Parts: sequence; structure tokens; C-alpha cells
Amino acid sequence: MATKTVLLVEDIEDDILIMKMACKRTGIPHLLQVVTDGAMALDYLSGNGVYADRTVYPMPDVVFLDIKMPKRDGLEVLLWIRSSLDCATSPWLC
Repeated sequence: MATKTVLLVEDIEDDILIMKMACKRTGIPHLLQVVTDGAMALDYLSGNGVYADRTVYPMPDVVFLDIKMPKRDGLEVLLWIRSSLDCATSPWLC
């Protein structure tokens, strides 16, 4: 089974810890990537800055997106995703 990439966009450390524990308990092979604000989420998804290396920061198969976050809220990120990413390359979008 191929490892899937999960992107968690969350700014509360306790919620990040809970998600890490939940993901670990699934037993499903995955790579959990975490960003802590909406601007970082857009950089990750765009492959900008430190996220440019897709071997280290692959496009996610699943995104868990908090709504209330600093810099850009989850709804702004969702609108960007829907307007910027292609469903053919990002099936989780559709």
C-alpha cells in the first residue's frame, strides 16, 4: 500500500497532538504534514518557499483544515484551493 500524505492545517497545539495520536492509531501508512496558519497552508499547497521540494513536502491526498486560524482563515484557504488547484492533480478537491 502506498503511503498517503495528509496535510493538517491547525494552530492549536493540543488539537495537533490529538490528530497525531488519531492518525497513528489508524495503522494506515501515511505522512502527516502540519502547518499552523492559513498562509503556511497556501505556501505548502503552492510549493512556495521552504515547501518547494515536493519530495519532502508532497501534494496532500487529504487536507484537514481548521476554520479559525491566524493570517488566513480556513475559508480563505478553501476558496483558494477551489480556484487554484486542478481536480486531475488533486482528487481530494473534487
